[in-house]
Amino acid sequence: MMKTLVLTTVCMLTITAHADDAAPHVSVTTDAMTLVGIVDLTVEAKLMPHVGASATLGAGALVFDTSIHAKLAGVGANYYLGDELAGWHVGTQAKYISVTADGGMSSSPLFGQGLGVAAYGGYKWMRPSGFTAYVQLGVAAGSVVISDRSGSIGGRMVGSMTNAGIGYSF
Repeated sequence: MMKTLVLTTVCMLTITAHADDAAPHVSVTTDAMTLVGIVDLTVEAKLMPHVGASATLGAGALVFDTSIHAKLAGVGANYYLGDELAGWHVGTQAKYISVTADGGMSSSPLFGQGLGVAAYGGYKWMRPSGFTAYVQLGVAAGSVVISDRSGSIGGRMVGSMTNAGIGYSF
């Protein structure tokens, strides 16, 4: 009985020590849009060495002379130059966004939706405490349609993109 208890304790301590030494496999982050009223959460999970996949959901409102409400969803993938879910990486993402604006007192409500894709390079810092921060620079392309009671217009665009955010990894 005592032998079983000691072996179980040693096994538990070994597993616990290994878990403490293991690199994080999941990051939960929010980006700079949160500062302006749109809360955006991204969960990235390590699929295999060098590779992470992510999903993003967000919603929020901006209030000026009019109220603007936004919802977004996206997916992405990163390839890290090191084995961990941190450091230099290249990646791609696709995001869908839906926006409504009340139009204020002088105009009719506006509705918009868009789909964008991006390719980027960046760096992710991960502290032993779990604190995580990242920056990414790249190019994005997308299409958008904006409509009101009188009709709609649409267009395509290509431009630069930047992402920056903070979060926690475990």
